[in-house]
Amino acid sequence: MVTIGADLLEAIKKAASIDCAQEICGLLVGHNSTPGSISITDIVSSRNIVSNLREKQFEIDPTIRIRVERRLRDQESKIVGHYHSHPRGAAYPSKKDLESAYEPDLLWMIIGMKACKVEEVRIWRLNAEKIAFRPIQLCILS
Repeated sequence: MVTIGADLLEAIKKAASIDCAQEICGLLVGHNSTPGSISITDIVSSRNIVSNLREKQFEIDPTIRIRVERRLRDQESKIVGHYHSHPRGAAYPSKKDLESAYEPDLLWMIIGMKACKVEEVRIWRLNAEKIAFRPIQLCILS
């Protein structure tokens, strides 16, 4: 299970709604709260650095990732995943998402949208065989 505060999730949804013509993206920061559970405690937004097709692809700015990793070096928290939106699609991993999944321990939060409105948010993780995503339960804390 993955937990996230309603305020953090709302910030992600708002960014996706404001910049709904392209995939927005960012990092999820958190820690293992209990065995098998992850608490997301912070988000770090990133510019989508894909040079074209931003409406169908995303790439997090590596300088932001390095900066966050350095900041978290001696802390309990770490990068536990990333988020991105599907501006005209469901909150399910795309073929391109699967092709881009090279870190099996990271969570994939996907924001599904339609007509610039968030329809659903889901969390995914690459399966053990690294050939498909499996859903992870998302719990929103108020």
